[in-house]
Amino acid sequence: MNSMEDLLQWPDKLISAISGKLPAETLQSLQEAFRVGICVSTDFSGMGCPEYAIGLLQRTLLSKCPTGQVGTVGIRFTRCTDKQPHCRRVLMNHPGADQRCCFGDMLGRMPTGVATMLTSMLTEAKQELKEAKAEKCTRQEQLEIGSEFMKRALHLVTRISPEDLAQWRQDTHSHCFQHEGMCKVFPPPCSQFKLTCNIAGVNCYDFSSRGARLGWMGDSTMSFLQWVLERRMERDHIVIAECVVPFPHSILDLALGDLYDLAVLSFSPTLLGKPYARKRKYMILTLRSSLTWRPWATARSHCDVFSDTFGMKVMTSGAIFFRAPDDEVQEWIKAMAMKRGLPTVRSSGRLWSYFQVIGPGARNRITSTEDATLAKLATNGTHVDPRRLDFTFDTTQSKDFTAASLTCPALTQRSLMFCMSKRRCQTPFEALETHGFNLYGEALEHHPMCPFKDILGECSEAQLRSLAGNGMDVPSIGAVFLFVLAGTSEAAT
Repeated sequence: MNSMEDLLQWPDKLISAISGKLPAETLQSLQEAFRVGICVSTDFSGMGCPEYAIGLLQRTLLSKCPTGQVGTVGIRFTRCTDKQPHCRRVLMNHPGADQRCCFGDMLGRMPTGVATMLTSMLTEAKQELKEAKAEKCTRQEQLEIGSEFMKRALHLVTRISPEDLAQWRQDTHSHCFQHEGMCKVFPPPCSQFKLTCNIAGVNCYDFSSRGARLGWMGDSTMSFLQWVLERRMERDHIVIAECVVPFPHSILDLALGDLYDLAVLSFSPTLLGKPYARKRKYMILTLRSSLTWRPWATARSHCDVFSDTFGMKVMTSGAIFFRAPDDEVQEWIKAMAMKRGLPTVRSSGRLWSYFQVIGPGARNRITSTEDATLAKLATNGTHVDPRRLDFTFDTTQSKDFTAASLTCPALTQRSLMFCMSKRRCQTPFEALETHGFNLYGEALEHHPMCPFKDILGECSEAQLRSLAGNGMDVPSIGAVFLFVLAGTSEAAT
């Protein structure tokens, strides 16, 4: 993939890979799954990266259907959930969003008795952790306190009777921001849809090396337990959970192993030919009573089959994620100048450069990382003007924790990616394009312009960077979704 336009054609490239590398009937089975219908819900939904990816896949797949077979039930998005108002605002402006519910903090849906018991258990565990820290326990011992708490919590959750789960599923209502009233969280299954799927971007902050690293003693634990409880209520055919690589996926076997088979993929978008190093773990749960993996998908490890099917060579650099129009870049730089109390232009009337409007700390970090990069190249006999290097790096990290590379590093909520050849950092919209949203350029055949770009334009810069840092990579979650649909079939009764 040599350009941003080429990268945005990922749906066609993934489907072509399935058609060319997998058994002949796989593409037909995939098209059939979309035709007979899939209900999709998302939790910890962010700005709706899975919905965006699946919509593009459906558009591409149906375009390849033989004439006369385009009539389809297709995808129905039933529910999204996020506690952040700016996330919900974006979610409520997706195409067809008026047909689905948009809920807030899922903790509000936890049954009162369960919430009381789990909160008491967590309070006790945190007290134990506090006392252990006072005695100078090791970090590993701290994490083990969290692990023991989670085992006890899951012991409680997994022993809730099917009758209670069914009753809660029937009775649970929550405020829906889309419909401005109380809506049923778990509507009855629609008979015209064959499959149900839940996709969740599990909170990574407590497990990321760049986050709090509190493990199961962090703020996300109770929400995760509610998500597990809801999976046991709904029993979707397919569940996909995404998180950082250190997330202990074995916990899902404890939580759902009596109902689901677990397969795990760990990969970076670079596997798909994208110059973006954001390695994530995708935990795929398939309902044992309904789905089984096809023989070709289990002939080797799921990771090996996935890599062989979708793997592509990276042919370009992270500089392609810096394609905002010059006038938009200048407006962004002008806004930064005004925040620092500077006039909109220099005294000479000329426009400010990016370096002239950032603070001395940011300038020093950029300079030191560039110097370290040039020094490393010089040891190999390479001497080059940094303005000719398409290297990118995160300016919020010191040179000891980041290195300039042709591949764009993983975005966080606070990241400011700098491109040496562009002599500036990414605009907020460019950060979102890094994840796979088409915000600039032209509408492509299978990837039109982002339909909620105007709503994104109403968000603050901090909100946009938060959306980018928390979001899933669009082609990656799309590839995982395709892989599961192509690689599974109805289980024998």
